[in-house]
Amino acid sequence: MQPEALPEVKSRPVYQTVEKNDRSSMHIFVVAGEMPQAMSDILDSCDESECSVISVTDTSEAKQNVSKLQPTLPLSTTVYVAGTEAFIWYVSELFTSAGMMPEQVQLFAPQEKSRQVFCCHCYHVTSGVTESPAECGGCGRVLVVTDHFARKHGAYFAYQVNAEDPTDVPAAEELS
Repeated sequence: MQPEALPEVKSRPVYQTVEKNDRSSMHIFVVAGEMPQAMSDILDSCDESECSVISVTDTSEAKQNVSKLQPTLPLSTTVYVAGTEAFIWYVSELFTSAGMMPEQVQLFAPQEKSRQVFCCHCYHVTSGVTESPAECGGCGRVLVVTDHFARKHGAYFAYQVNAEDPTDVPAAEELS
């Protein structure tokens, strides 16, 4: 008798088309890297008095800018975020933990396909992963990268490829 296969956990985010929220009195644009055309189009449709652009290079710079700006924002604010997947979820968490509703933070699809991976063994987060299996930057284990996504951490869960025989590693597959 064959054991019953467990269903694969898939919590990978699905990114909707981002549109301007016309009911908002303030629009905040947070971008790391190049601003996508769709974000630029929304920015162009706003009056200068009702929008602000935060262009940053990393998460620490984003945190500083958001913490200064957050207390001054009206309740009817919409935030638009673009960058890597890890970045957009980090910024989303900054705003929601400061009291904004999740629907007030709109996320553009990530600008690159690499993933941030959370090792379930040593709890290290490895950035820039493009293939599975991948080596953990913390413990060095060869990990299978899953589609189980932790929004709070902006990372995909990964676990050791073969617990009984870690040398039995399948061929690498590009992550989509």
